[in-house]
Amino acid sequence: MRSPVPSRRKLKSSPCFHGTEADPARAHTIVAALVLLWCWGTALLVALNDIDFFSLHDLFDTAHPHHEHIVVALGIGGLVASGIIFLWGRRVPVLAA
Repeated sequence: MRSPVPSRRKLKSSPCFHGTEADPARAHTIVAALVLLWCWGTALLVALNDIDFFSLHDLFDTAHPHHEHIVVALGIGGLVASGIIFLWGRRVPVLAA
């Protein structure tokens, strides 16, 4: 009678999952997510540090720097930085001829 569990040799010769190895693009995706998480987490902490949390009046007041400017800069900067990291990892390397 055959065992329903395949042998170790059979699993090695025919893998069930193709392409499951970690490649550099996957590492860039993780780094991009961590950068975005750090920037947005820092922006949230800065927003919580402000007494009125977040006000549009302070955001559009350019005479003096406010917490809202830092929050927006971290939010947009995090998106841009993580996007650059993600796209840099997905680029196709050009081989020199």
